[in-house]
Amino acid sequence: MWNAMTSGGLPMSATGIDTSANPILERDMYVEPVVAYRCWLIDNTQGGFGLRSWTKKIPWAPHREFEAACLRMSPIAMLGRNPQHETPNVHGCGIYAVKTLEQAARWFAQSGVGVIGVVKMWGRIIVCSEGFLAQFAYPAALLAPGSGVSPHTFRALAERYQIPTEWAA
Repeated sequence: MWNAMTSGGLPMSATGIDTSANPILERDMYVEPVVAYRCWLIDNTQGGFGLRSWTKKIPWAPHREFEAACLRMSPIAMLGRNPQHETPNVHGCGIYAVKTLEQAARWFAQSGVGVIGVVKMWGRIIVCSEGFLAQFAYPAALLAPGSGVSPHTFRALAERYQIPTEWAA
């Protein structure tokens, strides 16, 4: 189901965004976080273990929100923020997460690498048929490791991001 050809990592039909609709009607500003589910890859950098976006491979820094940016317009945009439009946007820019753990588990089962967890999302949010595209997000909990992820790595990730885990090894 993951598709690197779309900015959000999912085919547009899976996001349920009707591009002919007025995006103002679909997008709302959320001050209280929306809770959803997503998968991350794991980086082992000099600073320790970290989370990385599944499709765009962008690191999620500990202790600060992850902000969506359009990376679709040009390779130069990969080096920084692209000011051409706000995110999320109906063409797929934004931080994507799904509404149910079962949906996230289906994606996770395709590769089995990384971790699956809970994410809190806020700011501008587009509600899609299966999930959300958000402006800001931060991991809220880690639920399960993929194959090859040791209990030590799993606990180190949770400790670094100061979030709980739901998995007992």
